[in-house]
Amino acid sequence: MGRLNVIDDAAERFTAEIGRQSGVAAEGLGPVCPALRHGAVETMIIGHIEDATVVADEALPLLAISVGASLVRCDERIAPADGIGAVHRYAPTLH
Repeated sequence: MGRLNVIDDAAERFTAEIGRQSGVAAEGLGPVCPALRHGAVETMIIGHIEDATVVADEALPLLAISVGASLVRCDERIAPADGIGAVHRYAPTLH
């Protein structure tokens, strides 16, 4: 699969899951970071990370790789909050 197809697939899935509020996708540092720590992220989408989070643009991809997540650099098609989004391996369960 070509690079553009990978971006297309990730963008479509992310947009659809955010739209239906399924819990399978998240955006913003607040929701994405805990999901990464718990190994729940299947695909991390990286856009423009604001300069207020200088460390995040280096640390988050490394954390994603360490938990086996795929990394996709997004283009202008999607712009997740804080420049970071994720598609989870599973929907979160309520405890």
